[in-house]
Amino acid sequence: MSPFSLEAKRWGLKKEGTRLTAETTATKWLSVDPGSEISHRLELLPDNGLRGVKAAYPSHAGVKVTDGKVTAPVRTSHFGEFLNMLLGAPTSAEQSVVTVEAGVNDKIDLAEDGGAPVAATLTAGSYPIGATSAVAGSFCKLVKDQLEAANGASTYTVAYDVATRKFTITKSAGVFVLQWNTGANKATSARALLGFNDADTASAIAATSDVAVSNRVHKHTFLLPSSVQPPTYTFFIDRSLGVKKYNGVAVKKLALKGNADGFVQHDTELLGLDEAAGDIGSPVYTDEAIPLTFQHVTVKLGGASMTNVKEWSLSLDSGLFAKRNPGQQVAVDVLAPGKMKIEGSLTVYFEDETERAKFLANTTNTLQFLIQGDTLAGSTKEALDINLYKIGYKAFPYGELDGLLGAQATFEAFMSVTDGKMVQVDLTNKVASY
Repeated sequence: MSPFSLEAKRWGLKKEGTRLTAETTATKWLSVDPGSEISHRLELLPDNGLRGVKAAYPSHAGVKVTDGKVTAPVRTSHFGEFLNMLLGAPTSAEQSVVTVEAGVNDKIDLAEDGGAPVAATLTAGSYPIGATSAVAGSFCKLVKDQLEAANGASTYTVAYDVATRKFTITKSAGVFVLQWNTGANKATSARALLGFNDADTASAIAATSDVAVSNRVHKHTFLLPSSVQPPTYTFFIDRSLGVKKYNGVAVKKLALKGNADGFVQHDTELLGLDEAAGDIGSPVYTDEAIPLTFQHVTVKLGGASMTNVKEWSLSLDSGLFAKRNPGQQVAVDVLAPGKMKIEGSLTVYFEDETERAKFLANTTNTLQFLIQGDTLAGSTKEALDINLYKIGYKAFPYGELDGLLGAQATFEAFMSVTDGKMVQVDLTNKVASY
């Protein structure tokens, strides 16, 4: 028999359609760092009975425990799954990434059924792309409406394919030609916005973009959960020896850390229910975002950027625990009934004593970690934006840092009555919903 390489380990997950009920196979896959693992084990009850014999008797079967840890750089494409398990479902909104400018890119010249050319004029503004023209306020809806306005009785549908990043414009009946090259408004056409080459389209009932265009971009806003039952996921791990799945998994504690020259890292503690044989599916990693690093981070204290931070850390602890019933080895639920505990640290070089004075006076402040990566579309970047609305220092000591005067300041977050919240996490990525 041959041994099994740890390098071959693969992780997958899927949100459970029915909470706590295991999914069949993974639909999303994660690259994780060494040390990441989920454990399913039997706790033993020692037999300590006195029998006049100086020998231990066998232990007895106790409860079964499923827990683990994921260590990995933060990627906006996957981090939302962990936030969802910790904070619950977010409010999601597609962002406006397509900009129409009057007299610049607002015209579509077309001819229907061999008739005379007409021009559709797109209203200037910034728009979310939308999945189809059925989405109110979207760019797809704008194109549909203006094509129909230009042609009177005709009906159009406009759809956007996330996989190909192309538009398809379809007429309900008959044919049409988009005159990108021969149209009277060629110089101010919306050709580039819609992904077409500098050529008229074929006379047909539908026309599809020639090249990929902007991504659809979504912002997901996470707040403190109101429920004691967090959303649960099934995790799948292929260890080459076999694939195991773990159901009812949620986040107990999520810890973030960053320094002056490395990745923004997350160490996430998990709790789950049970283990069974699973299916890893067909892992693909093409949708993985580039890891966020030190150069993407801006730390703001009281709204002002800090330039003296060497390292920082932040942890959100839900107090999740495994609920058990008598007569059952496996936990029946994972619950978080208590208060969220949020704390962290800032390792800083002393430039003045302003913040230390706040510690001594027990003065609170706001703290923001704004982490922005690549541009997704237009001027919108992938981002993880964490806002703490009231923090208080627990310690701000004088110390040594690289031969300079420095401090490792520790803090805890509290509810801000003024803002009506303790924390808000905004995640901007290409994922439509969680």
